[in-house]
Amino acid sequence: MALGAANMAERDPDPETPPCHVCETPSGFFLVKDHYRLYRCPNCRLVFVSPQPGADYLATAVYSEAAGYHAREAREGWTLTPVQRRVLRELGAGRGRSLLDVGCSTGEFMHCARDHGFVVSGMELNSVTSGVARARGLSVCSGRLEEAGFDAAVFDVVVLGDVLEHVLNPKRLVTLCRHVLAPGGMLVVSTPNLACSWARGTYLLSRWLSIPWSAVTPPHHLFQFSVCNLDQLVHGCGFTRERMWFHRPPPLLYEIGSTHVLDRVKARTTLSNVAKATLVILLYATLYYGVDPMVSRLNGRDFSMVGMYRGG
Repeated sequence: MALGAANMAERDPDPETPPCHVCETPSGFFLVKDHYRLYRCPNCRLVFVSPQPGADYLATAVYSEAAGYHAREAREGWTLTPVQRRVLRELGAGRGRSLLDVGCSTGEFMHCARDHGFVVSGMELNSVTSGVARARGLSVCSGRLEEAGFDAAVFDVVVLGDVLEHVLNPKRLVTLCRHVLAPGGMLVVSTPNLACSWARGTYLLSRWLSIPWSAVTPPHHLFQFSVCNLDQLVHGCGFTRERMWFHRPPPLLYEIGSTHVLDRVKARTTLSNVAKATLVILLYATLYYGVDPMVSRLNGRDFSMVGMYRGG
């Protein structure tokens, strides 16, 4: 995709108004990223891909061994992220409570949760990483939650760690989580927050510099939530939020990579491409290390949000 395509797409007229997946309001065309069209709800501000890729395509071309999904984790293993460590602290001692980790990858979080006293189970779409988790002695099913056949009210905690933005139907997934949770059970959701200074700042840079917006990453992320529409979605499925906290954006190099300026330099090393990449790197670094931390401290919100919701 050409670097100017993001801005060109934002001016592209589109008669389609797909319904919002949270509030069902007809939504308007927003922009194009990596050939995927994104729409934004005028009511709750959810940003989502439409039309969506098919489930078979996602399973084989995006979340498969051939696509390289979680390849590093499967080869080397990995350590807990700051988000996962905080989740364990907030959950407290397991004391035999049952926990389901949906999208558990190679099972590192499950392993640590078990050490905290939880009785753990997992779901993972990628058969390679779920196999790694099982080889570690963990109870993990390959596939989607709706395919697992869990009975109702069998878990005390369900964790959706950076999962909700990936699925084709977030409302259905949260409803399934409510079904398998015992009364009063806890749902933990972590997902990017599009209504934050980092997302807004990088959006402005994408407009000014005609580069793809780093905060949206289809087809991996089909939905981009904010605090309000995430609450609206989860509350509508029978949960009440107990607390929420925030974490920093992904690593700076990852965000710069999502603008594709480095790919363009590799493809054609011209003075113009190098100059533009250098400018993007400098501006992103200033925003990442200077502006965003300052604004986030003032308003108490950042790019990664984690909500803990109690079922009724």
